[in-house]
Amino acid sequence: MSLDLRALRSFIAIAAAGSITRAAENLHMAQPALSILLRQMEEQLGAVLFERTYRGVKLTMAGERLLSHAKEIIKRMDIAVEDVRDTVAEPTGRVALGLPQSVARFLAVPLVREAVKRWPKVQLQIIEMSSGYVFDHLIKGNIDLGITFGTEENSGISHSHLFDEELVFISSRQQIASFLKNKKRSINTITARELSHFPIIFPQLRIASGGE
Repeated sequence: MSLDLRALRSFIAIAAAGSITRAAENLHMAQPALSILLRQMEEQLGAVLFERTYRGVKLTMAGERLLSHAKEIIKRMDIAVEDVRDTVAEPTGRVALGLPQSVARFLAVPLVREAVKRWPKVQLQIIEMSSGYVFDHLIKGNIDLGITFGTEENSGISHSHLFDEELVFISSRQQIASFLKNKKRSINTITARELSHFPIIFPQLRIASGGE
């Protein structure tokens, strides 16, 4: 038998009632079962916890010392349980969210407003960064959540698809005309490989080999 919370609560109930019979009634359990539980506790501790009298039971010196510890243990456990329940019901703490600069322009204010409304005890920190750096900051633990493009396989980080973003290529008429000079098709679409024909600056992209 281990000296668990049930045993400690039963011991406290006996001490409070001054009687195994009354304690059993208060605990809604059979008196013989409670007597066995108490005997097992005493055997495990190697000490007599109660003196049996014609009026009931009385704590021994060892019982007094255990009662002090038992009350403190039960109190701390009750506080721990309430603390966890409060955390689930109303989360607390700091959450760092990494957002690409382009996305932060539109999401930062609504996110802060909604976070304050739903989780007033959570400290939301929004960190703006280039999209390509979000994943690295997640891996290093600098941020807790992030929004970025693409996914990394076998990274150990959970991810969810949020939306598909359409990329639009914009260039001058002169550059388009120069590009189309030797092309026999419209310019409704352009492949990632064909971007090399234009002077352009863009963040690092992962382009599948052989892809158009």
